[in-house]
Parts: sequence; structure tokens; C-alpha cells
Amino acid sequence: MVQPAEEEVWRVFVDGASNLSGCGVGVVIVAPSGEKIKFALRIDSWVTNNEAEYEAVLSGLQAAQEVGASQVIIYSDSQLVAQQIKGAYGTKDEKMLKYLKLITARAATFTDWSIEQIPRKENGEADNLAKLATSISEISTREIMCFTRLMLSVDEASPTQMNSWMTLLIEYIVQAKLPSDRAQALKIKKQAPRFTLLNNIHYRRSYQGPLLKCVSESEVEYIIREIHEGCCGEHLGGMALSRKAILAGFWWPRMNQDTARLVQKCQGCQYHSNFHHRPAASMQPTSTSCPFDQWGLDIVGPFPIARAQKKFLLVAVDYFSKWIEAEPLAKITEEEDVRFLWKNIVCRYGIPRKLISDNGRQFQGKKITSWCQEMKIIQSFTSVAYPQANGQTEVNNRIIVQALKARLHGKEAVLPVEIGQSSTRIESYPNDNDQSRAVELDLVEERRDRAAIRMEAYRSRVMKSYNKHVRSRDFQVGDLVMKKVKPVGDVGKLEARWEGPFKIVRRVGSGATYYLGDSRGNLLKRPWNAFHLKKYYV
Repeated sequence: MVQPAEEEVWRVFVDGASNLSGCGVGVVIVAPSGEKIKFALRIDSWVTNNEAEYEAVLSGLQAAQEVGASQVIIYSDSQLVAQQIKGAYGTKDEKMLKYLKLITARAATFTDWSIEQIPRKENGEADNLAKLATSISEISTREIMCFTRLMLSVDEASPTQMNSWMTLLIEYIVQAKLPSDRAQALKIKKQAPRFTLLNNIHYRRSYQGPLLKCVSESEVEYIIREIHEGCCGEHLGGMALSRKAILAGFWWPRMNQDTARLVQKCQGCQYHSNFHHRPAASMQPTSTSCPFDQWGLDIVGPFPIARAQKKFLLVAVDYFSKWIEAEPLAKITEEEDVRFLWKNIVCRYGIPRKLISDNGRQFQGKKITSWCQEMKIIQSFTSVAYPQANGQTEVNNRIIVQALKARLHGKEAVLPVEIGQSSTRIESYPNDNDQSRAVELDLVEERRDRAAIRMEAYRSRVMKSYNKHVRSRDFQVGDLVMKKVKPVGDVGKLEARWEGPFKIVRRVGSGATYYLGDSRGNLLKRPWNAFHLKKYYV
């Protein structure tokens, strides 16, 4: 091994970790320019710590080869592995010798390379990645590439080991040969009574009686696909698919995992799967500190046409006091919105800090956007088909409509004749209304404080109840997702319910709303809430 030239060297920090759930490998590649590439590899096979370190070195060399490096320095915190690769330490273990041969063959593809042993504290990033890989479900950032492999490098390299899960069992059944590892040997002894060989074919005894043919990893995908989507396939779910494979007479380890993984990736199942109705993220209540600081806007209607062709209702709700301002409109335009905001909000209650509305053109056009910027008003828009983000306004809209229905049903307006000749309801109208109102205003501060306390307690109870039903669907930038074809309403009987895939381009704030891009790289105009999205499997 020759020490590479310092100006063109690629530095690769590697580390391995092993526990009862499998093997984890962490690799950090540092380019000559200083840029870092991180990835974590999980191997679903039990290994010793030294084997995990060898897997880390092999993975680091492979990664360096794939990025086009020609001069490499491998940094590992395992003194034993580093010295064995250098030749300073010897080894008689058969598996370690196989690893050394693989590393030598892989290193031959580089112009120059070397391996150095460093203290553990200088290898912190790779060490953390290796630990995360052993519990890979905890990795949420897409800055780290995550991979999973079923077999060790030495098992994949040997053609005679393709049926690796069956090989040790067959050797014990035929030759009474056990592996050197004590724990693995005990496991083989426990498993062996359930297996047998007939005409050189490996079978497993089922609990129902018939023998099940044991199949290798190379045959598994064909069997699952044929049962799932073949000419007689029914696109069954994971558990039902495993059961049907057993009834067909086949068996292999991790049947449920393999079938569930294939069902996730099935294109037909993804495009026609059912909608999920549970919330996708925890509730994020909106809090305001003073009256008339934050308003919600929405359009109600159309109603039956009234005077001056008015059939819509523009509603504004203050988030603190729940005060409602509303005005009937004949048509919905940006000019009408600006006039309403100026007349009913700015001139009466001052300039608000924030306006919340849906994505309608009348709320996000150039004119109203320019007016809000001039007034230093922040505009916030809800995501597509997700009115919960402007819940206060939507609730008040419902109350207004219900009140209109109730008041119009079976009731009449005050007629001119009742003014000339007083009726009962005119005579019984309270005359001390102004005095009562003045007394209420004197007590308003105390009532406001009590209302704020009750509102905060109510918000806490609502959040607790809502969050119990949340099934989190958190996406990262770069993830592939599918979105509902129709967020509101139903699609045809045989039409796909989902479309895509789309790419997560940007997250809006800290919530569960995202901007999406299509396969051509075009950005969709409006943001989408995670409630209308699901992960796409390739």
C-alpha cells in the first residue's frame, strides 16, 4: 500500500456495529473539495463486531469506487482490522481470510490506497451512522442515504452460498456438521427437527401436516409476484399473500416481510389503494395575543339571488375575540376583497398583522397581494382541500348559514304596519339596552381574562383528543409521494384514486404541508397537506 498524494486524496471514514437485530455500517466520504457524502447500511444477518468492521471497510471501498475516486485513505477505529489488512497481524479464521481476499481484490481497482487506525472520538460521524443503521427506522433525514442488505459480503461472493439459510441446515441433516459459533449451532439444532430432505429437495414440516418446499432468495420474488399479480392473482395484502404461499406449498424465512415489501411496491395497489382518514400530523393550534391582530377570510355561497344580484357572503373572523364581519357581494373579485378589508377591518379595528385564507384567486392575486405588502400585512394560505387550516372561519361560516336557515324558517320581518300600530314584539322590546351595554363594557376586562383561560384549557383538551388519532406521515425533501386525484368528491368506480409520483420540493413552515414537483421538474402551484399524500414505493 502506498500513501496517496494529499491533494487528490478521498478520505473515507468507516465503522461497523453489531447487535441482536443485525449489523450496521456507517460510511462518511470526504471529497478533496471538502464535501461529505454519508450513508448507512443495514445487514439483516447476525455478525460479530470484527465482521461488522470488515463489512464497513468493504462498503467504504465500494462507495469510493462508485464516486470515481482513484486515491483513497480508509480510516477505521478498529486496530485489529486495520493491522490485519496491513499485514502486521495474522489471522487463521476462515471468514476473516475471505474478507481479506475481498478487500485485496476491491483495493486493486484504485491507483493508490491505504488504511489507517484512528481513535474512536475522531470517527464519531461514522460511529453514529453505524448505530443508526442497526435501527434504520429512526433515520428521518434525507442527507443520509440508507440501504438494506440481506446477506454478508462473503456470503454473496461465494456461488455455493446462494441458499445460505438452507446450507447450514442441510449440512447438519446430512453430515451432522455444526458451525463453529456456539449460538448459531444451538439455533441449528433447534430448527433441524422441522426440516427434512427428500430426493435432494429441502422441505419444512408444516403444522397442518403437508411438507412445504423451501425456496431460495432467488426464487422468492417470482413466487410472490405470480401469486399476487399473476393470471390468477387477486392483489392480496401481505398477511393474506403469505398464507396463500404456504397453502401453495412454499416456505422461506421472513415471508411476511417479503410479501409486505412487494405489496408496497405494486403499482396497481398503490394507484388504487384506499384513502386514509386519520390525521397525518399533530394539531397546531393558532394562538393570538391581542384582539384584531389576526383575521380569517372566506367566501360563503352562492345563496339564492337577493337585491342587486347579491348571492355571496364575504366573511372575516377575528381569531382572538371571534368577532365576525360579513358583507354580501354580487361577485367575487380582488377589488371587492380590498374594499371590504379597508372598510370593515382597517378603518374599524386598525391594520391587522396577518390574514389567513384559502388558495382562491381572489385572495392571492396581484392586486390584493400588492395591497397587503403595502400595508405590511402577512398573508397565509391553507393547503389544497384542507379547510381545517382555517378552521375558525369555516366554523363561523357554518354557524352563519345555520342561523340564516333558522331565522328564515317560519319567521317574518318587521312590517311597516307594525310601526304605525305597535305590535306585541315592538312593545316588548327592552328600552334599557344602552344602560345594560355600558355595564357590560365596564366588566369586559374581567370577562376577557376568564375567556382566555377557558379558551386555553379548551384548546389543550381538543389537542389531546385530536392527537390520539394521529397517524404521522412525515415526508422529507426529495421523497417521492402520490396525491389524491380528487381531494374532494369521489372518482369513478374503475379510475385510479391516486396519481403520481411527485417529488417533495419544499416544506411549508414546520407543519405537514408541502410543495410538490412533477416528473418534468415543474412545481405545482399550490401546497398540499400530508392528509392528501402517501409515500410512493419504487
